[in-house]
Amino acid sequence: MPHAKLTVKFVLNAACPADKSKIEYIDANLEGFFVEVHYSGTKTYYQRYIDSHHRQRQMKIGRANVLTLEEARKRAIQIKADVSLGKDPKQPKNELRAIPTLKGFFYERYLPYVKQNKRSWKTDEAVIRLHLLPAMGKYYLDEITTQMVVK
Repeated sequence: MPHAKLTVKFVLNAACPADKSKIEYIDANLEGFFVEVHYSGTKTYYQRYIDSHHRQRQMKIGRANVLTLEEARKRAIQIKADVSLGKDPKQPKNELRAIPTLKGFFYERYLPYVKQNKRSWKTDEAVIRLHLLPAMGKYYLDEITTQMVVK
């Protein structure tokens, strides 16, 4: 992993050697900040950090064709600040991933529970399967609004 002083010109001209699928150019000025250059020409900014369990992690900041080097550096500094304050920069993303769709919640959590605790679970299953899931099954639970239910 070569170290380099990342500049706009350097990132623009950075290329991956023909014998590799990708290469990381680590910034000499900002610890843990680097740009990953793929053989295809795709360039992505990342920030490495040590999490609260003392494991090395890295967080994707964004593609170089979308973010400027300065914007990526500001985000990298923010990630480092969050880590030093004890926050996990990936926590909001992980929380969003943990939210199931209505269909997933119904089949994985609700249905097994009502089968054990309700004698009329077949009615619940039929109503939800025939009426709710076709209309709202693909939505995540945090996306479902009162208006959607009323409709």
